[in-house]
Amino acid sequence: MSGYLHRDLLVALVRRTRLEVAVPQALDLVAHDPLIAVHSFRGDLLRGLMEVPDHFWSRHAALYEHYRDAVRAAALARLSLPPEERLGFWLPLEVDPPGDSAFSSLPEDTPIRMLAAYDHELNQNGGDGE
Repeated sequence: MSGYLHRDLLVALVRRTRLEVAVPQALDLVAHDPLIAVHSFRGDLLRGLMEVPDHFWSRHAALYEHYRDAVRAAALARLSLPPEERLGFWLPLEVDPPGDSAFSSLPEDTPIRMLAAYDHELNQNGGDGE
């Protein structure tokens, strides 16, 4: 998945859209690197996951366990960072303006399976959607 699509995941998390697709993909990324930076600072994708509402996690207990594991791993990883970088994790999450993400061009009622197929197509074509 390209950096552009990683940023799209962050946008979806912060805006609380397309969570059925965005959350599992974001969790896969933070499982490999809990402090992955996809837009502006180390750990911003995990911070995006922290924006996911409780009602989503209550319906997806297995995903919530992966999320908790990622939060723990990130906390341990941040301990090894210099203090100024450690505090950077708590910077405000700022994402691109509305409409500046690959998913934003799709209708809001696009079925999740179509979003996943669209995401797969973007991955196959190097992230350019063509």
